[in-house]
Amino acid sequence: NEEIALGNVEKDIFSLLIKNIGMTVSKSSFFDYMNKPSEAGLRVLISKLKKVLEIDIINTKGIGYKLEKL
Repeated sequence: NEEIALGNVEKDIFSLLIKNIGMTVSKSSFFDYMNKPSEAGLRVLISKLKKVLEIDIINTKGIGYKLEKL
């Protein structure tokens, strides 16, 4: 098994997606876990999760992000 290194913020964001699997999570919900919340910063974090974990996180334009399945 390969261990994947994620920071605390990435872990929190992934956990939020898991808890709400199949549902769109609003950007403001993600911002609660970020030190300096911004849409650009959130895009970077989501992109990192998608790449590192090899999962499909869907952008619900203007609203937030959704994880359909693992």
